[in-house]
Amino acid sequence: MIYSTASYKLIYIFSIPDEAHRGLLKIGDATIKTSKTLDELQPNCTELLLAADQGRIKDYTFTAGIKVDLLWAQLALRKRTDIYDGQKITIFDGFRDHDVHNVLKNSGIKISFPNGVKNREWFECDLQTAKNAIAAVLNYRDFLSESEKTAISEPKITLRDEQQDAVDRTVAAYRKYDKMLWNAKMRFGKTLTAYELIRSGKYQKTIVVTHRPVVEHGWEDDHRKLFGADSSHVFMKKQNLVYSEDYFDAASDIKNDVALTNARERGDYFTYFASMQDLRGSKCAGGKFNKNNAVFDMDWDLIIYDEAHEGTQTELGQRVQELLESPKNGKKPKVLELSGTPYNILDKYEDNVFVWDYVMEQEAKQEWAFKHPCEPNPYEDMPRMNIFTFDMSKALSASYRYETETSAFNFREFFRVYTGDPNRDYGQIPHGRSVGNFVHEDDVKEFLNIISTDSPDTKYPFATYEYRKEFKHTFWIVPGVAAARALSALLQKHPVFSHYRVINVAGEGDIEMPYDDAYNAVKQAIAENPYTITLSCGKLTTGVTVKEWTAVMMLTGSATTDAKGYMQTIFVFSPQAI
Repeated sequence: MIYSTASYKLIYIFSIPDEAHRGLLKIGDATIKTSKTLDELQPNCTELLLAADQGRIKDYTFTAGIKVDLLWAQLALRKRTDIYDGQKITIFDGFRDHDVHNVLKNSGIKISFPNGVKNREWFECDLQTAKNAIAAVLNYRDFLSESEKTAISEPKITLRDEQQDAVDRTVAAYRKYDKMLWNAKMRFGKTLTAYELIRSGKYQKTIVVTHRPVVEHGWEDDHRKLFGADSSHVFMKKQNLVYSEDYFDAASDIKNDVALTNARERGDYFTYFASMQDLRGSKCAGGKFNKNNAVFDMDWDLIIYDEAHEGTQTELGQRVQELLESPKNGKKPKVLELSGTPYNILDKYEDNVFVWDYVMEQEAKQEWAFKHPCEPNPYEDMPRMNIFTFDMSKALSASYRYETETSAFNFREFFRVYTGDPNRDYGQIPHGRSVGNFVHEDDVKEFLNIISTDSPDTKYPFATYEYRKEFKHTFWIVPGVAAARALSALLQKHPVFSHYRVINVAGEGDIEMPYDDAYNAVKQAIAENPYTITLSCGKLTTGVTVKEWTAVMMLTGSATTDAKGYMQTIFVFSPQAI
């Protein structure tokens, strides 16, 4: 007797009980050839488990001695109903392991690569979460709800009084205005507070638009903190999100459009994180590429511009705002702009502004003990900022070179480097010097010696052992990329500063160590070195907090640093400012 044999894909889940794979699961797929019917191939039946084990898992664990715990196997088939010639028919769709992987990734489940093997993805989740991801694919869903994920228990979030006031005043303002501005100092907690506005206002479709890539992780992390196991709200973003107007990944864009459309049609509550640079590259906004159509077609309930003073005032930025804010389906979205330095957008607002500044915060910190004597102070960790200035006109022997009757000491001149252009260099490069060297190199060396040399009356930040312990990790702002590179070279040869790990994130950084991800480079260097100095001419001055930094040195001068840039910079770290 001849039996017909069918071939199907199956999804399996297994773990390896060793330290390297602790808390990790592998989700893969294999093929089963069988004469049994689909009804007989129930999830985790013996035949599916054997097919998974014989088909792929043994290939994966060919190394002798590796023990595998096969936890789950089920057919990779889903069914849907369609209409054909006026009749309802059932259609079976197959899917693959990467479809399950995408659901886990979309849901914020972390990926690990045990032993550094990059082509073998493992996921930091439990069995039930992995099974829920398979169920999501079966139901044509792109992500898991919070209740479907096993997450580390987060402490309950309680807003401070001023944060709750921002939410309450915004809800009230929206009865009269379509827009609201939060003019709140850095480290106010704008992200977390904005999520509370979303939750309390019951906004279904929210988009967060930012010009600063580094804030993406903050928005995703704070979403988890506030919503926790609440299944009513999810965080979404474009996969392979690139912060550039000149980049287009058609496959990712199509998937993103489908995910957004599906979420809207299902009535999901979600916050979508978007890059202003990516949106500006859309053809409908005046860019080059036919992308982000679902984003611009969406009838958003709430639009949030993070760091609203940046990237929104250009012609393309204005066009993006017009498209997002235009009424759709007879409804106009509410708009919330967030900024710690909104000097260039304040004229757009009347009394629909919430303000929380540094002085207000320090007053609240000091008054708490009197108003709430038996309660812990929620402002205790809010640092007191000290701003110091140093008069070096007498200390630098050659300082007269950079001072005229109308112009005082100039950092841009002080840190000027040779370019190789006689017009810009005011002559030929002297013998023994080269392009990229400081023009006033001896004076820069003298400056470094002054701030690091001990003396009975010194107050310079690196002059004593005690000061250096206090300023283990610092942030130095210099006039430009070339100056940062030249200063990095001098620091690494200096008798004191050579003991510091120098991280140059200005532009492309030092030639021998380019950085694509400045924030991660800084955090890694701090974790691996007891003393660090980070050099920048603008990067990492907005939308990021590096708690390990205890001081920032502004070496750009007031003539070239506007109030916005100065205030943004001094709040990226903790207690001091120099």
